[in-house]
This record gives sequence, structure tokens and C-alpha cells, in this order.
Amino acid sequence: MNRKEANTLGLSITLNWISSHTGIDGNENADSVAKTSTALPVVQGGKQPSASDPTKRLRNLKKKLRDIEKLEKQIASGELKNPEPEQLEKVKKKDEVIQQIDDLEDELGKSNSLLASGQEVHFGA
Repeated sequence: MNRKEANTLGLSITLNWISSHTGIDGNENADSVAKTSTALPVVQGGKQPSASDPTKRLRNLKKKLRDIEKLEKQIASGELKNPEPEQLEKVKKKDEVIQQIDDLEDELGKSNSLLASGQEVHFGA
């Protein structure tokens, strides 16, 4: 239903901004574990894995890295004079994000090699 249809029915649509949980103790780790577990399917029976989940995870990590680098530039240039604690925490996670990207790229590279050879592929630990 779009806004016009809702108005016709006497309904209103309200959008509310909700701050992220960035910087809240434990939520970053829980978020990372949840994303990792859902993005790495287990493939059985010799079926070709869907590359969309690991590929999507990789794309999201690369976007996160670009956001961190943009934030770093804003801080370094003085454009962002008083960064929020959660912004500083985000910048501190740059090396961790780079490592996750490297690990996922390695895993995807290995799975692509195995697929080409016809072997089963299992993502995750």
C-alpha cells in the first residue's frame, strides 16, 4: 500500500528514525555473529551454492569499509570536529572489517575453484 492508497482509506503513514545500536556494548559482536551465520550457507549433496549470500555479505563489508574511510577523511580534514563516540568506535573497527573482507574473499575464491572442479562446497566453520 502506498501513501495515496492509505490516505484514501483514512490511514496515515508515519516514518520514525531510530538510531542504530552502534557503540552499545555487546551489540556489535552479536550483530557480526548473526550476519556471519546467516551469510554462510551449508551446501550438501553436491549442489551448487548460491553465491548471493556470501557475495552480499562481501558487498556489505566493502560498503562498511567505504563508510569508515569517509568518516576517517572527515575527521582528518576537520570537517567533523567532534565525532560521536560511536563514530570513533566505527573507525577503530577498520582493521577488523578489512580482515573480514580478506577472509571472505579467500573463502569465495576457494569455493569458486572447488565448484569448477565439481567438488562439494561447505561455507562456514
